[in-house]
Amino acid sequence: MKENLKIDKEMLKNLKLKIKADKKLLVIISIGILGMIFLAFTDLLSADDKGKTEMKSVGAVQTYEQNYKEQIENDLKKLISSIDGAGKTKVMVTLDSGTKSIYAIDEAFDESNDISTNGENSDERYKHNSKKEYIIVKNSENDETGMVIEVMQPQIRGVAVVCEGANSAVVKQNITDTITAVLNISSTRVSITKMSN
Repeated sequence: MKENLKIDKEMLKNLKLKIKADKKLLVIISIGILGMIFLAFTDLLSADDKGKTEMKSVGAVQTYEQNYKEQIENDLKKLISSIDGAGKTKVMVTLDSGTKSIYAIDEAFDESNDISTNGENSDERYKHNSKKEYIIVKNSENDETGMVIEVMQPQIRGVAVVCEGANSAVVKQNITDTITAVLNISSTRVSITKMSN
């Protein structure tokens, strides 16, 4: 280990002497060091820009989901309030999953004949070797992203309704029927409670 340190010290000493003796070597080494610093700085900036783009994308999705949830809550509140006997109403919707995007895929098939023998029978089969790639497009900010062909809305986990008329079985049933019909969810996902005075 000590021998390695002696060799390294000797190599550094020789390098210093060569640099002092040859000014061109000093300039080349300086340019190399500056180049490495520049590349490291550029990588840091591009990583920071990528992080900002991803954060912006996540923020946009969260905002969309929040707006979607609020829109459903407002629409249900208006609808339930108009049911005879429901009275003053508050609605809360919970989402089971977030928005899901389905991306366009370019799929190429390579068909080749394959004659195989299986015991006494031989039959002709086709192999389907496929190659799938996502279709990439550039957005308005010149960033590359997958081409979205369908956006699936978040799934609704449940609906809670608090209203003045919830002590009536008929009103509760009418509200439950309305919510299950509008949102296409089962009645077990709907909770209706009387509002406190």
